[in-house]
Amino acid sequence: MVELVSPAAEVPDRTGERVPGLPTLEGRRAALLSNGKWNADALLAELAALLQRRHGVAVSFRFTKRRYNHELEPDTREEVLSVADFALVAIGD
Repeated sequence: MVELVSPAAEVPDRTGERVPGLPTLEGRRAALLSNGKWNADALLAELAALLQRRHGVAVSFRFTKRRYNHELEPDTREEVLSVADFALVAIGD
């Protein structure tokens, strides 16, 4: 007998609160976080250059995860929070 299994995943309940947006990007500090896959760094570099030209955003932190499928380490997360006003995350797929 063959058992059919659905590939559909259950959608988790997303009832958490959203972080309020920044009122402006002018003069803000950005952290660039890459998952290390192809094109992630190139995408972040282009986006950072655009934000620097248009809004005076400074890149204060760059980080590439060693393994794309792992969460960001708590120490790295704390460092990002201490040196940046917002983070740009690229997966590069």
